[in-house]
Formats: sequence, structure tokens, C-alpha cells
Amino acid sequence: MDLKNSIRYHILDRALRRVRRVLPSSDRWQGPATGKYIGRADLARHPHIAYREIYPEQRIVWSDLKLDPAEACEVEELSRIDDWTNQIRVGFFARSREMRYTHYSHSLLTANDDLYGNLHFPHTPDFDHEPHPMFTHPRQPRLDPLCRGKTLVLLSLPNLYHFLFEAVARLALAQEAGVEACEYDHFLGEPPSLPFHQEIFDSLGIPTERMVSPTRTAQHCRFSELHFSNTTYGIPPELVGILRSYLSRIPRVAPPFACPRKVYLSRAAYPTRRLLNETAVTELLARHGFVTICPHQLTYAQQRVLFEEAEVIVSSHGAGLANLIWCKPGTKVIELRARHHTRGYWKLYWNLSSACNLEHRWVSCEDVPNSHIQGSQYSDLIAPLDVLAACLEN
Repeated sequence: MDLKNSIRYHILDRALRRVRRVLPSSDRWQGPATGKYIGRADLARHPHIAYREIYPEQRIVWSDLKLDPAEACEVEELSRIDDWTNQIRVGFFARSREMRYTHYSHSLLTANDDLYGNLHFPHTPDFDHEPHPMFTHPRQPRLDPLCRGKTLVLLSLPNLYHFLFEAVARLALAQEAGVEACEYDHFLGEPPSLPFHQEIFDSLGIPTERMVSPTRTAQHCRFSELHFSNTTYGIPPELVGILRSYLSRIPRVAPPFACPRKVYLSRAAYPTRRLLNETAVTELLARHGFVTICPHQLTYAQQRVLFEEAEVIVSSHGAGLANLIWCKPGTKVIELRARHHTRGYWKLYWNLSSACNLEHRWVSCEDVPNSHIQGSQYSDLIAPLDVLAACLEN
């Protein structure tokens, strides 16, 4: 902590908290949190929280995967830099009465103002050894005077991976803990914005009219009973099993064509990670018996069948690979990824393949900056045809 932040935390922020304790709370003014920080290890013994562990904390051991020497060296180096991507956090389900949610830092506060702040992204850090921003933020959004009933925290981002492994996974963990979706008065998450959101919710029997938006109607609100669980970057086999069992309610609907054994998933319709030499790539793949599929043209039920029937899948890094949970063990996956892919996402689907007992290989591509959005993880790609051809033949 540098000098400026240290002065702010130890002097200014403590003064703000003292003022916060003196002044009464109101619907229009809520200052910094005044309780203590609740780390994951504290949930099980907190007096206001009922906690149940679903699966234990684990660590991904990359040496267990079958790697060629070049891949092994790359994985070792990247794992050292992004060590947090090797961690699988504890899978849990927790309940608390008289709890409130604030959109600022996606935090939960108990009746005595203790703070749980690891709610949204899987790579949100723990704040056990440094101040969480909720302890220093002088103002929160206006507190909604309405106290809502029994609610499950979903949250989510629009793309398929985040939707399945954050929002839907929390529904699956609730069921694993013995709570059915029909028991909830509300779900804290954004209403469906894409067709597959609505399709999956309809198949799972989730009434979307019960969704409460954390960015609009529920920026700071109270609940008589709030249920929440975690998200994780590392994907353990236990979570895959729980999620796949829960998603099995989605019907199997055959695509409007015979399902090919070898599938290439095109991202030509998407604004990021487009394959700039896709014509040459599809010609190469066609010579090896691959059929090009545009997944956005299929319903989610049809995508399920497509992945169940596939034996080999080639795709650029993208959310459509979340469907790997439907693949048979032993399915071969070739992922085209940017050579300078950053932010830890570089081994996300390799991790998922490992949890599903699939054979996963990378083809590192030349990355070209994307004109729509900055960041190497969004770069367009130029695939090396010789490397891809060698990968297909092996």
C-alpha cells in the first residue's frame, strides 16, 4: 500500500466510518460498511450465515495432462505468471436473513454490516489482508425502501460461458443444496437479453418475470432471505457433473442437418477473435472432413446435440466452447488462440476439457489488434496453416 492510500485508509476512511456510526442510516444516504470483512473461510462460522460446502478447494495440476515438450514449457511459464488460474475455489451454498446487496463492487452486507465481497467475477481477489473498497467508499446507491423476499443471487454476463458457469451454475448449486428454483420469490440478475438466455431459462422452468436487475431496480436493496454461492475460474469435475445434470432438463433437438463428426465453429458473425484467413482454414479443414457450423444459427438445444455427436472440434477461443460440457470423453478439441492472449483466460477451455476428460490442443495464432475493442484477448487471428495441418494429422 503506497503512502497516499495508506493515509486515506488509516486516517480519512476511519474518520468517515466514525461519522457513519454517529449519523443514522436513511433511505437516501448510506456510507461505508462499518462491520468486518467476511472472507470465504469466515462464512462457515459467521453467526448470521448458514453455510454448506458442495465441493472442496482444489488445485489444477497441469503435469497430469498429456503435453508435448513445447506445450509443457509454455504451460509451466504461463502458470507461474498467472498462478491464480491454477486455483479451484471451494464450491459452497450460503443463506442469510436480513441481508442487503449493493451494486458497488457487487457486495453483500449482513444485518450487522459485515461485508462479503467476492460475489461476481471468479478472479475477484480476497481482501483478507487489504481494505475492500466498500470500507472506503463514502456513498452507496440509494437504499431501496422495499424489502424483497427469498432471493437467489445469479448475476451474469451475456456470453454463454459466463451465463452457464456463473448464473446457471448457481441455480444448480442451489438444487444440490436442496433448494428448488420454484421456492424463490426473486432472482438477483439481469433479465434475458439474448435468445439463448430465454431458451435456457424456459427449459429450466425459471420465471424470468422474477428477475431483479442489479444495475437498475436493485442497485442497493434488502432481502428477507438471500442465498448465494461462489464462482470459480478453475472448473472442477464436480461442478461439471452438477451443472450437466441440471442442464439435462434442456431437450435434445437435432439440428436441421446431419450432425458431423468433425466440426469447425466459425466466429465470422462475431466482432472479436475473427479468423482473418478463415477461407484458407475452412478449405484445409474441409479436406480433412470438417463441416463449418455457425453456432449462433442454432438453438441451444440443437447446439447440445451437435457437441454430443462431435468427435473433433476446431474453434477459435470463444464462449461457444462452454458447450464442451456436452462432449463425450475422449473428444478431440483444437483451440485457435492468440499468441499473446492475456488476463489468465489463456487456459480456460483447456481446463474445461480436462474436467470433461477431453483431449485438448492449442494452435497459437498471430494476433491482429481488433478495431472494435482493445485487449489481446479480443484480437483477431491469423492461423498458421502448417501447424494446424500437423495438429489435424496427429
